[in-house]
Amino acid sequence: MKSIKDIFITIIKMLRNLQRRFFSIDGFGKVLIGKNLEKAVRFLKEGDQVLTPQGEAIITKISKTKTATGYFEMAEFNKMRITGDHLIEIYGEWTPAKEVQKVNFVKCGELYSFELDKHHVLTINGNNISTIEKFRI
Repeated sequence: MKSIKDIFITIIKMLRNLQRRFFSIDGFGKVLIGKNLEKAVRFLKEGDQVLTPQGEAIITKISKTKTATGYFEMAEFNKMRITGDHLIEIYGEWTPAKEVQKVNFVKCGELYSFELDKHHVLTINGNNISTIEKFRI
């Protein structure tokens, strides 16, 4: 019979494997929507215009995922929290967040993922993040 500790470790490993499938941000960062204009992630809607480093884009889809426990493993950059596998631009290179910042379990009720009609980059709290998983060329 497994000990409670072994069961707990197994559950944590399962949750971490499930979390690797998420490529999301929390709802509190602010997205650049125009020159010197920002809007909180949680208030964005499909059809909203955002300003990317390459120009304007339209949000075509927003996926919201409630966290099962109210906590999620995330990295923080300039008061923006993203999942560890999410790509962030660091000195011109697209890098998974977990490679440049430690991930921690943080309180997070909902995660947001976005699809754009073009450019596929959001600027959140001054950070450029990819909206697609395989952004590297």
